[in-house]
Amino acid sequence: RSFASVHVSGFTHPALILEHSTYVISTRCDEGLSTITVGFQNRTAWNMTLDAWKQHPKFLIIAFADSCGLGRQSGERSVHLVHNITSVWSQLEIVCQMSELSLTEAIHPDRQVAIDVDTFDVHDPSPP
Repeated sequence: RSFASVHVSGFTHPALILEHSTYVISTRCDEGLSTITVGFQNRTAWNMTLDAWKQHPKFLIIAFADSCGLGRQSGERSVHLVHNITSVWSQLEIVCQMSELSLTEAIHPDRQVAIDVDTFDVHDPSPP
């Protein structure tokens, strides 16, 4: 099997990858409303995130969710430029107004990008 990974040294805005947080329990996009909604495991994580995100008028969210971008089956993450956030205290959610970007649009033009392509073997867990 083959795989590729992309290493980006700089984006056009501060960026976060939602799947790297154990406190994020849900991510859903609404293309019609141009929103991405992020749900949190507990109020402490929700409060801390809300305070941090308010510090940036614009930032990038990189998501891996069925309702965002091409979805999980594509194997690709989607990139969203957030420009406004609303908190939903009762649901422990943050709703972000966003526009979806291509990865190319999100990468700073003066920064390096490395693409690694490799293969790996899949072994039968119970060989004959």
